[in-house]
Amino acid sequence: MFFVKDVETGLVWATKILTDPFHDIKLYYKAPLALLRGEWIDPHHARGDEWTEEDSADEWIDEEAVEAPHPG
Repeated sequence: MFFVKDVETGLVWATKILTDPFHDIKLYYKAPLALLRGEWIDPHHARGDEWTEEDSADEWIDEEAVEAPHPG
């Protein structure tokens, strides 16, 4: 990226590549144990809870929103 774009873009991507494994560990460290217990689907995802309280769900989820029609 240093040569294609500029130095700043290259540094941003290098930082992202170096820090992603640590972020992934933070997100998924419970996954192996959950799989061993037979939990194949995230319980929050299965219930439709896409956001936690920390994510300010009331700002993102509109109770009266209508799902967009799907083709077919």
